[in-house]
Amino acid sequence: MGCRGPAGSLRFDGEDDHVTLEGLPELPASGWTVEAWIRPEDGEQQRPNIVARRSPAGGADTFTFRIRRDFGDVLEIGLASQGKTWGMSGEAAVPMGRWSHVAAVWDGGQAAMRLYIDGHLDTERGCPIPPARGGAPLWLGGDPLHGPTARPFAGDISELVIWDHARGAAQISQDARDELQGDATGLLLYWSARGGQGDGLTDRAPAGLHGLLGGGEPRHAPRWVRARPY
Repeated sequence: MGCRGPAGSLRFDGEDDHVTLEGLPELPASGWTVEAWIRPEDGEQQRPNIVARRSPAGGADTFTFRIRRDFGDVLEIGLASQGKTWGMSGEAAVPMGRWSHVAAVWDGGQAAMRLYIDGHLDTERGCPIPPARGGAPLWLGGDPLHGPTARPFAGDISELVIWDHARGAAQISQDARDELQGDATGLLLYWSARGGQGDGLTDRAPAGLHGLLGGGEPRHAPRWVRARPY
C-alpha cells in the first residue's frame, strides 16, 4: 500500500474500505462539529458514509454523516439517541469527481443541526433529540458494524476533523479555505492524509487518536494517493 511521493488522501474502493478508531471520547452536549474534505465518485451504493460513530450495542448511540445519492447526492446527518432516531437531508448536491469541504454541526444551545458545503450553509433545522453521549467507535468511509460492505464510500477523503464546539459560519468558511494546524483550540480529532503512509492514519490533534486502516485487515484498507484538495 503506498504511492510515489507524499500521500494527500485515502482512496476508498466503494466496496469494503474503511478506517477504524475504537474509542472516540464523548462529544460535548453543548455542541460539536464534524468536517471533512471529500472527492466522491459515482457508484452503486446509494447511501455512502463519510463518517459514522456507532455503539456496538446496535442502533442506539450513533451519528452518521453521509451522502444520499438516492436523494440527489445531498448530504445527510442521522442521529439515534434515547431509543429514537432523527435525520436531516441537505438541499444542494455534492459534486461527484471533485473536492468539496463538508461539515455537520450540532448546536446544543439552539438544539439545531446544520449542514455546510464548501463553507456555505446548506440546511439548518431544529433537532428534537440530543445526540447520544458516551464513547463509541468511529469509522471513516464505511460502517463495519453492519458488515464490511455496508454503505461504503467510493472516492477520496483527505481530512476528517472533529471539534468540541459548534463552529460558526465564518469559522466553517475559513476551514474550507485554509489548512488546519494541529494545535487549534477545541480540536478533538484531526486526521490528515497529508504525507500519510503505512497502516495508520495519524491524529494531528493533541489527543493522538490514531486510526487503523481497514481495522487492521489489509483487504479492507483504503490506499494512499497523492490527490489533495489544496
